[in-house]
Amino acid sequence: MKLIVLVAAASLIAAVSPAPGAAQSGPETNQVAVAYGDLDLTKPAGQATLDKRLARAVERVCDPGWTRSVRVATQTRACIAQKHAELATVRARLIADAWSENSASDLAARQR
Repeated sequence: MKLIVLVAAASLIAAVSPAPGAAQSGPETNQVAVAYGDLDLTKPAGQATLDKRLARAVERVCDPGWTRSVRVATQTRACIAQKHAELATVRARLIADAWSENSASDLAARQR
């Protein structure tokens, strides 16, 4: 199964209202797996579906839950922007790999 695992520090959640005197056992993370093995990334429809899945994953991994904190809202927007920037490179590589696999399959079929 082909997956992208999206990870973000959960420090946003802790920034909302850390419990006084609560022991921190280390940095927590939020992670979301995005499946893409069922998509044909050489087609615009497959790419659009991947984009939707990635956008939902970014929202889920960066969402600290409901808050009125301006600081947390700012951190959330920064997390979303950072994850979209990181995923742009991953997305481009996945599409390039799909085209390479498709070309290799076509070449092998012609050589038979």
